[in-house]
Amino acid sequence: TEEASINASVERLRSITKAIIVVKLGEKGALVYHNDKFINVDAIEVSPVDTTGAGDAFNAAFIYCYMNGFTLEKALLFANAVGALTVKKFGAGTNLPNIMEIKAFIEAKGLSKLLNELLSCAQGG
Repeated sequence: TEEASINASVERLRSITKAIIVVKLGEKGALVYHNDKFINVDAIEVSPVDTTGAGDAFNAAFIYCYMNGFTLEKALLFANAVGALTVKKFGAGTNLPNIMEIKAFIEAKGLSKLLNELLSCAQGG
């Protein structure tokens, strides 16, 4: 199965690195593997217009969150939201959302648990 293939790939990577492993699964969400634990998040349903740059936006958002002390689960949720929001607009680079668009999207999708931490980090706190 696809899940078995993903797990086998993660196990292979795990055998050669202790780094955090992040796997983007597109319409199936994303996962993180670290310290012998999988964290999965479902995809956020959107009507995609252009997927160009969504992976880069996801990566940047995940790294931003991780570097600002978010838990891996919250970093994954936030990155997933940014990636989903990015595909709603056309144009690589011009489709990147700003912090207010991200905030509104997270609120609209019922992910408000992220907001306090997000806004604190965005304001340098």
